[in-house]
Amino acid sequence: MMRYLIPVLLLGALAGCFGGGEVVPQNHYYHLADISGETPHVEKHFGVIAVSPLQSDALHHERMILYSLQSAPLMLNTYYYHLWSNEPGQMLQEYLISYLRAAGVADTVVRYGEREHIDGQIGGYIHRFERIVGNGKPKVAVRLELSYRSRTSGTPFALTRVYDAEREAADDSMAATVKAFSAALQTIYARFVADITH
Repeated sequence: MMRYLIPVLLLGALAGCFGGGEVVPQNHYYHLADISGETPHVEKHFGVIAVSPLQSDALHHERMILYSLQSAPLMLNTYYYHLWSNEPGQMLQEYLISYLRAAGVADTVVRYGEREHIDGQIGGYIHRFERIVGNGKPKVAVRLELSYRSRTSGTPFALTRVYDAEREAADDSMAATVKAFSAALQTIYARFVADITH
């Protein structure tokens, strides 16, 4: 009798652990807002440009959305159930590709490695990409180091600059924060495009 009772008790204990009544939080995944319709066209353009994934430190490699408190700006925290749809370095690469195509910067914009012969290469580094919470509405802070290197035999051209942008979210929702991230990136990409086309 005892040997049958022990498995029953174990099953009951496991049921208490996994089905104890508390709802497991659901993961929420976010992608950046479409800004192609808001992208201004530029006059000067290149032939073929390749864009590399943006590099970053270990924490910015994670898909969890980062945030800091206004009262403790040097400490980064993570939202465990609010995640980006892709790793930030690749997500910002794809967003930059979409922006460059919409702006008409080049005849062709590809991911680095897709074409053997390219006229220029764009890369970068993520310094900040976080939500800031505290008093009032949340804000986002984005700091990117972006670079362009010509790969043609003509006149060499190289540029590396750091771009900052902050935007306030429309409300406390994460969706509004994602739109603020998108607007901040649009501002940075517009400045970068202006720098490499003038």
